[in-house]
Amino acid sequence: AYYADATVASSGVQKYDWESPLLNDTRHLDFDVNSHKILEVELKMLYTAITRARVNVFIAETDSELSRPMFNYFQRRAVVDVVNREGSLSSVRVFGAKDTIEDWKNRGEYYLEKAEGDRQNSCLRLAAKCFDKAGDTKRMNQTLAYLSFTEIENVDEKKMKTKQKLQFKEKLYSITEQLLEARDVGFLNKAAFCLLKTEEHDEYTARMFELYARLTYAKRISEDDSLMLPVTPTSHEKKYFQYAGQLFANVHKSDGT
Repeated sequence: AYYADATVASSGVQKYDWESPLLNDTRHLDFDVNSHKILEVELKMLYTAITRARVNVFIAETDSELSRPMFNYFQRRAVVDVVNREGSLSSVRVFGAKDTIEDWKNRGEYYLEKAEGDRQNSCLRLAAKCFDKAGDTKRMNQTLAYLSFTEIENVDEKKMKTKQKLQFKEKLYSITEQLLEARDVGFLNKAAFCLLKTEEHDEYTARMFELYARLTYAKRISEDDSLMLPVTPTSHEKKYFQYAGQLFANVHKSDGT
């Protein structure tokens, strides 16, 4: 057997004995482009087979000595199940493991967390698809609302006609409502910006900005035990406190107080 001491769990995590002679007894050979033309072609074919397969790749070898370097490499990378001549094929996973609902949800949350910068919209679309696969319609709609926010964030409504402005404002309120229903700190500032673009309810918008800054500040402190009180707000948190302060000032100014 090539890897008698190795086991591969369904999770893909491999356990093996690093003291196994098969891991240490590897035939070393310097690669030479001119002398190994055929090997180069075969490696390209192997690469194509591995990267194009949707579920499994089955590799059969008759010469254990020749194949040992590559199979040792595969084992170190924990990407193979091995069956020897005396073994049973029943231990080989013929079909790929099916993702659970929890797997899809976790993947959706992962893409939500990574939705920043140039990859923001693509990550949000992937997150929505994952939540759809998980059957979590509510979380999917909230993610799509976040995506809608990013798509209209820089729209200049001043160039719109009266009817278009009314429709745009209705959309802003709808997105704001969906984002707030998520009860997610990461959505709260987006909801506030949506409400801000309606040019109405400045006091509520200010409270949302302030709440977002406070919750972000509190979350950071609770997750980092090394911080010593009092903790100075980050530039990001200060920015939202400033947004809130400016809006509160405008509200009091308009009220004449």
